Amino acid sequence: MINPVDFQQKLLCWYRENRRKMPWREIENPYYTWISEIMLQQTRVDVVIPYFYRFIEAFPGIEELANSREEEVLKLWEGLGYYQRGKNLRLAAIQIVEHYGGEIPRKAEDLITLKGIGDYTSGAIASIAFGEKVAAVDGNVERVIARYLCDKKDLRSSGTKKRIKEKVNHFLPEEHLSEFNQGLIELGALICTPGKNPKCLECPLRESCCAYRKGDVDKIPYKSKKTKPKREKRTILIIQKGDFYYIKKRMKKGLLEGMWEFPNLEGHLNRKEIQQAVKDELSISKAPPSVEFIGRVEAIFSHRIWEMEGYFIKFPEDLTTVLKEESEQKKRAWATKDDLDKNYTIASAYKHFKKYIGRSEKDEVQL
Repeated sequence: MINPVDFQQKLLCWYRENRRKMPWREIENPYYTWISEIMLQQTRVDVVIPYFYRFIEAFPGIEELANSREEEVLKLWEGLGYYQRGKNLRLAAIQIVEHYGGEIPRKAEDLITLKGIGDYTSGAIASIAFGEKVAAVDGNVERVIARYLCDKKDLRSSGTKKRIKEKVNHFLPEEHLSEFNQGLIELGALICTPGKNPKCLECPLRESCCAYRKGDVDKIPYKSKKTKPKREKRTILIIQKGDFYYIKKRMKKGLLEGMWEFPNLEGHLNRKEIQQAVKDELSISKAPPSVEFIGRVEAIFSHRIWEMEGYFIKFPEDLTTVLKEESEQKKRAWATKDDLDKNYTIASAYKHFKKYIGRSEKDEVQL
């Protein structure tokens, strides 16, 4: 028979002794909790910390974030990936100002109505920042509870997720909700880790853990195989004119929506095809003087993989081009290296090719 009180006490004691220091934990601030939870989605703590500091410095509160421009937020998010998270943060801040008087809602049922906040995040913010008795079940928690209860059902199924959340609700204490939920997450991150070698001997719950007692830790949790991501061939063009580089804005839908990028063409094109594509793109009759191959890399997304081949194309500074505008909003631009660094957010998928920008000697770049 599982004793919830014993579970709570052992977990809380372990967490208080082993909790990692994180900037959003050192100061009790619901805004910090919210920002950190969004940044931590599918991203490691050590990666998030410098981004968190920069973000808080730029937008110290909800009003500042709500009054920001999307491009400002995305520039600070550059390199963190999953850019929709940054866009949704800004939109949620606007919602909070307009509908909640600039104060973050205290209840999970209200938090989940905000842009970018789902079941886990609403529970995490409500319990960690406001002490509401509500579960915060992420992948770490699912793994801990599945092993603790010897639940061998498919962890990708909604039924299993629902059942595990019900079990977490059963374990929730009346007090110390913030520490309890953070403790479960921390236990999964540091001790009850994925794979066949979790640190069971360091786990405060091992004596009552079903998977540990039965020797089934390496078999739990069970996850059915993901659908293999679709592979797509892409040709990326770095087009230079004097001190300027040509960039485009992606459509307001689909992958990397609304982000700036270097021209991204479907397929692996040959030099003749690239020359024609550049002429069409820039509305010029003169073919590029040279097309130089600069590298082959992959960009991995959740449901697809781009197999990218990059080419460098340099035109004389006096080249006259016409930038077609599809609407009042700027869709194309010639930008200097300084502009690209400060004013335009280039998706991290292009980071290898971005190394080429501003280099005087092409052979210095290693892709």
